[in-house]
Amino acid sequence: MAEISRAMTASLNAEAKQRPQDTLVEKRELAAWVNHELRHMGLALAFPGTGRPAILTATPGRRDADEGSRFRLESKDEQGRRIMSASLEWIPELEPIENPPRIEGGARHR
Repeated sequence: MAEISRAMTASLNAEAKQRPQDTLVEKRELAAWVNHELRHMGLALAFPGTGRPAILTATPGRRDADEGSRFRLESKDEQGRRIMSASLEWIPELEPIENPPRIEGGARHR
């Protein structure tokens, strides 16, 4: 699996950087595309500092949905609480990592 994440890092970053990302809608579409591509291969993004599996999100600016819209990485800490990275105006360098299967809500029931 590590070979897959290494092999796709350059192509994922190149494709992501050339896609439109000026508006909140464009950022959300790009984040959805990145997350879908990674999930399809059993990968996620590495959360800065912890290396935990994360997803890419897009958030609105403070005053206007498009002006100041940002990318963020979202993950969970050891206690399962949601954590967010610092926000960036343009897509950050993406670092794919192996993502263990998540437990779905209904999977706990027999």
